[in-house]
Amino acid sequence: MKYLKPVVSIGKIKIDSYKIYLFCALPIIYLLSTVVIHHSTGSFFQKCMDPEYFHMYNGIAIGGGNLTVEYVAHPGTPLQYLIAISARIVHFFQPGKPYPQDFIDHPEKYIHAANLLMNLVIALVMFMGALKCHQYSGTYLAGFMLQLSPFANAAILGLAGRLIPESIMVIPLLLICIMVIKNIYHPQKPDENTGDIVRYAIIMGFGIACKLSFIPVVIIPLVVLKTSIKQKLQYLLYVLLFVALFAYPVVFEFSTFREWVVNMFTHTGMHGGGSKGIIDFSSVAGHFSYLYRFDQTFFYLMGTSLLLAVAGTFPSIRKKYQTNAILTKAMVAINTALLLSIALTLKHFALHYFIPFYIFKFMLIFFMALFIVQLTKNKSSKLLKLVVTVLTTVVTLYIAYSQVPAIRAHVEKQSERKEQQRERYNNTVPLVEKNNPIILTGPYYGAPFVQFAHYNGFMMSYRMKGYFKPMLQSKYPKSYLYVPWSDKFNYWNEFVGFEHILNQTQESFYVYIGRDRKKDLNEIEARLWNTLPNEMITKNMLFEDQETGEMLIEYRIRKKSEISD
Repeated sequence: MKYLKPVVSIGKIKIDSYKIYLFCALPIIYLLSTVVIHHSTGSFFQKCMDPEYFHMYNGIAIGGGNLTVEYVAHPGTPLQYLIAISARIVHFFQPGKPYPQDFIDHPEKYIHAANLLMNLVIALVMFMGALKCHQYSGTYLAGFMLQLSPFANAAILGLAGRLIPESIMVIPLLLICIMVIKNIYHPQKPDENTGDIVRYAIIMGFGIACKLSFIPVVIIPLVVLKTSIKQKLQYLLYVLLFVALFAYPVVFEFSTFREWVVNMFTHTGMHGGGSKGIIDFSSVAGHFSYLYRFDQTFFYLMGTSLLLAVAGTFPSIRKKYQTNAILTKAMVAINTALLLSIALTLKHFALHYFIPFYIFKFMLIFFMALFIVQLTKNKSSKLLKLVVTVLTTVVTLYIAYSQVPAIRAHVEKQSERKEQQRERYNNTVPLVEKNNPIILTGPYYGAPFVQFAHYNGFMMSYRMKGYFKPMLQSKYPKSYLYVPWSDKFNYWNEFVGFEHILNQTQESFYVYIGRDRKKDLNEIEARLWNTLPNEMITKNMLFEDQETGEMLIEYRIRKKSEISD
């Protein structure tokens, strides 16, 4: 079978000596953009505690040589290993400071380092991937299309500013694009596919270990590669093997993982909650409409590329134009994976679940351009090929550039929230006397008090709690967490009553109620009144937001002489 010719030939200009510099530009722009976006977020313990601190605690534990990680929800293990590597690099430049203690003292510094390392790796994949795409295709356009993929939607860069599984999923998705381009330009016979089968399986194992929403992508090599039934089964077994290697906690906590997955598929709510059922059909139309409106261009490209792929399967077209079968299969495979991903997203809807898959947007444009070029290759129309190439480049650059206002708006919005966070912090934290106890409760995303984020990350370290507990008790000896499922308060995995808290003070203690958690105050005060009579406590509201319900309250303990007076 003849290979596809490059979309455009630059001739004998000695541009090869400059391709390294050419392919450096976009990764550098990507890296600078993500640094700006990341630091515009502000304090992660106030806004993005979940799941950043969950993964940070497990990653820090791995960096300390502790491999008994039990966190299997995403599973997110590759992200935790990246955190472990970045944490060790940071700690190397902190001589004399105990490794885990430095993280507890400065958690945000370690989050910044992990995010930077993640985006450095993505930028490196963009650079090396462009070189490989150029090598496979003989055209610079293939490399640039790959490098522009993270700019296909502003939301991809928005995710890159965070430290979540969807952010790191960009790596395996880019690697799949590279592999598909290789297969298009260099199709192999079934007995020559062993190497590609293993490579795909490694990528798939890594992707699924990042997040289970990656599973639909497994179908791409099954369609693209010329393989026998035996080889397809081998590929699937290899995928399972590499999932087990990259997400090894799943193997040792399989019963927990299985229960979580079963609940996810048998309940209509998020994270395995809600009523029993596969999907809440009443919400599908609204969620799909939102997903469609978020990036209509992407759906147009999906539909157009799928129509071209179907047309390419017609015998009359294949015979007349000698269409590249692998190219046609690639468009079918990618669209099938995207449709399955949309279905999974609609089942438990959250926009960021689907955002990484926008990576395929520019690849679909590139494949459609190749399809059109191959229809004209027998006509020897260099001008027409040049027109297709120029149009492809212009359309891609236009789409990428059109994301700039959204990125700028995102940074501005984040910066405004950052200022609001700073104001919230200044209105609450400085008012608390460090020698007096504080009880904390708040929403899932965080609170002005960093120990609230520590508590939530600490609880997600499971068996590794003992690794962090002494340091946290030393750093925050008088911080307590309200939990609704116990009649006591969590003190770094010890559960204590109000008597214990009151024994830590002779004057006063504090209660912080986070946004939309006003109902927790009633339960906290009920526990207090069961311990002390009302007349022994003076309640002083230090801060209150009537709109959100956020409060910081000081409870002063009155002396018996004051009561008698």
